[in-house]
Amino acid sequence: MTSISGKKTANVFIKITVKKYKKEEFIESMLIYKANISKQPGCMSFEVYQNADEDNSCHLLSEWESVLAMEEHFKTHEFELLLGASKVLGNKFEIETNEVLHTGDLDWARRKTRSRMNTRKNTMQ
Repeated sequence: MTSISGKKTANVFIKITVKKYKKEEFIESMLIYKANISKQPGCMSFEVYQNADEDNSCHLLSEWESVLAMEEHFKTHEFELLLGASKVLGNKFEIETNEVLHTGDLDWARRKTRSRMNTRKNTMQ
């Protein structure tokens, strides 16, 4: 997502498979973590989800004003606490980071799709 200032934003997606008997403890810890992270400079949002298809899988999704803000978050005590909780309460930890180059509405998506289709037609001819 492009922020109001026009800078590119960044997303962090974390999937943690939690030990069955530790799920409630993990979720409680993440809600405390959410309150602290949401106050960090550059944090646009931070959400905690439980996967509907995998009972012991939790997802953490955060949006940052920039890649730099995201990288600064990785250096914080709060991020270290998340890693510690994941190690103690979880079985598996996966993290994915993305720089969002552009976002748009439905009309933007249609224009991009048409543009891509036209490019393919031109290269096939």
